[in-house]
Amino acid sequence: SDIVLELNAGPEICVVATKSYLAQLSLLYLLSNSLKHSIANKAKQIMQAANALADLLPEFHKKAKQLAKILENEHSALIIGSGLSFVASSEAALKLKETAYLHAEAFASAELKHGNIALIERGSKVIVFDKANESIHNAIETKARGAFVIGISPKNNACFDFWIKVPAKHFWLLAIVPLQLAAYYLALLRGCDPDKPRNLAKSVTVR
Repeated sequence: SDIVLELNAGPEICVVATKSYLAQLSLLYLLSNSLKHSIANKAKQIMQAANALADLLPEFHKKAKQLAKILENEHSALIIGSGLSFVASSEAALKLKETAYLHAEAFASAELKHGNIALIERGSKVIVFDKANESIHNAIETKARGAFVIGISPKNNACFDFWIKVPAKHFWLLAIVPLQLAAYYLALLRGCDPDKPRNLAKSVTVR
């Protein structure tokens, strides 16, 4: 590497890399903003988000345990989001797959109608990341077809059967945390070892 951008987050000891994911997201946020202006204020925003997370963690743990119970006996889940929320959807699907062996697929909300909605049947679990009602219409479409809708959003919505509140101000960074925790608790419920996911070869698993 000619240039190295350090995460400065300490060693990642979690196989599913929850801490390093947030650190990478923060670093890329600073990098992209540095192309336009000073990042001093952006760094301050990240610290504010970190402080907010410290306050939110007890509630996130509580909700994550409840969500894990909802997903305990499921074979699959659909996760949707728009824009930056689609990034969170993809990360959530990855964590559910490699930690709890739940077949989870992420789709951009606008692409839901292109075949994917055919997968919805009564009781299907649909997780929607929605910061500002950009994916609510799509969530409602799945609800109309019998889905159980799990909302990750600043505000509750009538179409949500289960809701986890994440503040709008820090949504881009913190929205994924409840799902990372839910993947961990789901792994425990399903008898999976979250520290040694099967078939994965990562440096932290080599002693």
